[in-house]
Amino acid sequence: MHSTKNSIFSAAFTVCLAVLTFAEPWDASVCVRSALIGSSTAGYPFILLAEESATVSKIRLWRTGEKGGSLRGISLGFSDGTSQSAGTSQRTTRRNPFRNDTRARLARVDFVTEKNSWGYGVADTRALTSHAVAVGSGVLVGFQGRAGSGLHQLAPIFLKSVSRARIENIVFDAMPGPNNLRPITLADGFAAWEGKDWTYTFSGSQTRETSSSFNLQNSNQLAIGASVAFDGSGIAKWGGSATWSVASQTSRDRSETKTQLLTWSASVDINEKNPSVRCTAITMEGRVSTGWIGTLTTIIGGRAVRSPISGIYEEISYSQVHTTCGPPPDSSSSTQSTPPTSR
Repeated sequence: MHSTKNSIFSAAFTVCLAVLTFAEPWDASVCVRSALIGSSTAGYPFILLAEESATVSKIRLWRTGEKGGSLRGISLGFSDGTSQSAGTSQRTTRRNPFRNDTRARLARVDFVTEKNSWGYGVADTRALTSHAVAVGSGVLVGFQGRAGSGLHQLAPIFLKSVSRARIENIVFDAMPGPNNLRPITLADGFAAWEGKDWTYTFSGSQTRETSSSFNLQNSNQLAIGASVAFDGSGIAKWGGSATWSVASQTSRDRSETKTQLLTWSASVDINEKNPSVRCTAITMEGRVSTGWIGTLTTIIGGRAVRSPISGIYEEISYSQVHTTCGPPPDSSSSTQSTPPTSR
């Protein structure tokens, strides 16, 4: 574009996805590069591009003046903790140090996501021309353009369609043990003989919320929609003795919340030989918080990209209910049930 007129482009994309870093930047075969907006002669060309498996997690822009001047610099923060920049974040107060630099600058950048929208640059957009860009999968990995004392040309770089993302080969820092378990009494009851034989039924139900979540150590956009394959944990309970068990490998969402129905039922004959009984329903609650590492496999444009990933795993789960019935140690401290009245 050979013009001193300011330009504007709008990018509509969905924020989702990212990972850790490899040695090489994203290959051009998996990237969508939009047409460059702005001057093709001012400044010098630049490419800000994340290393493979990382994405843009932060964008910072600078403009001339405090009330909406044209853009003069851009800085990208990536999910692997690195950053790159182009243009300048400082106002030019002396002789222009950038040769081949004209006053053709980009006026404004606007972003629209599923949850939010924002823009930066020239405030009055009535005289500007808006240019939409191709966003591919919506996974932003960089920008390219031309810059000198300002931003003269710019275009985003997105990844092509992401068909599958999966976290696998998971290894935990520590497996849960007895210290991660605690008993919870759901109900207790007492029944007594009053000269008539009868059957006492101790039963009930409660619901509890269970959850499991593979939280990410870094702002990893590619893993946001990823499924997880791992040997699921759980609580096995036999005869009142609870332990953690490991199930066969399962596939699940990275974060799950479910409602678990806990039920119990026991019947006891109340008579002269067994004049009183106390029943208790107990579940074991398990809570886990431990580090994990794994591999994120993402299929992008038909190509498999693998990268390391890590974070904190958290889980809340409950065992099946264990019910015990026996002679009460102190009948005066329990709520007594009496035989049903005959009609």
